Amino acid sequence: MLMQERGKSNVPVIKRPAEELQPGSPVKMKIRSVSGLQVFCAAPVSLQGHLHATQLVDVGELGDEATSPLNAVVRKGTIEARILRLKGRTDEKKRKAKSYHLELTCRPSLMGDGAKDSSEYASALVKWANLVPGMKLAAAVHSIQKNHIWMEVADGIKGRVALLDCSTDLAVLKSPADHFLVGQVFTA
Repeated sequence: MLMQERGKSNVPVIKRPAEELQPGSPVKMKIRSVSGLQVFCAAPVSLQGHLHATQLVDVGELGDEATSPLNAVVRKGTIEARILRLKGRTDEKKRKAKSYHLELTCRPSLMGDGAKDSSEYASALVKWANLVPGMKLAAAVHSIQKNHIWMEVADGIKGRVALLDCSTDLAVLKSPADHFLVGQVFTA
């Protein structure tokens, strides 16, 4: 994941997003904000995007230790990512030009230069339709409660993990807020 410091950034203008962009296309965008478990980005000519914390790391790299990938995000900097999905919208009431929303990834396995099929990028997009029992995926800590932890695997897709399923260490079970942090990403 390439993130640059604040200051002047050369974010290229994409004049015809519907023609130039598809799943797997590389993009460079300005980071507008980090809120909750997401990074919100923008680029010239009505491009907006978001990047979920789980799309910053590969599932196989996580193991038992958690990582907090949002800590590496440089606020108001730039980010290089790949597109998972492109959605176009037209505001009929305001008669504005079409705007585009991009769902992005920065997973190291998907950022390489090697030629990948667009289906690999589409399969990296987590949606209810492609979740199956026993599937391994990255999950970010959304909130920590007394008896459970809410985890999020994608924007709007959350699940609850009982504390007894989170650790075998009694110290962790007694004070989960001391051992888990919002934004940490685990394999689930």
